[in-house]
Amino acid sequence: MAVQKRNNASRQSEASIQTEIRSLLIVLGYTVMETGKGRSRVSCRSCGAKTFATGWQGNTPGLPDLYVHRSGWQQPIAVGLELKAKDGKPSDAQQWLASQCMTRIVRSCAEALSIVLDIELLLGHADQASKIKDTLAMNNWEKL
Repeated sequence: MAVQKRNNASRQSEASIQTEIRSLLIVLGYTVMETGKGRSRVSCRSCGAKTFATGWQGNTPGLPDLYVHRSGWQQPIAVGLELKAKDGKPSDAQQWLASQCMTRIVRSCAEALSIVLDIELLLGHADQASKIKDTLAMNNWEKL
């Protein structure tokens, strides 16, 4: 599924895309959980080298930036969104998770909304799907 966004998308940082997506989804009634913000470098117990925490020390490599859920789904499901700037390259772990349909890589708010729209349509929630379509139209975002 391809989505077009206004011209300024090419200049947005990953952090600003995340803020925009998070804010908009919350307004639309979704619970948005962020991951990775607490990741910091830790010292290796053996050699003292500093690396980013993984496993029991922190996030699993490739874990998406956001998990999105809506209570109306009435299922224990969430959509994992890995956010990237226009020219950002996903890591191998991020690409693998996306290839397994565990996450989706998105580069704009319009792409994120389109993914959530697809879930709402799949679950048969026409009212919520209509809200998302209206939001896409109001922002001049076009689902192709």
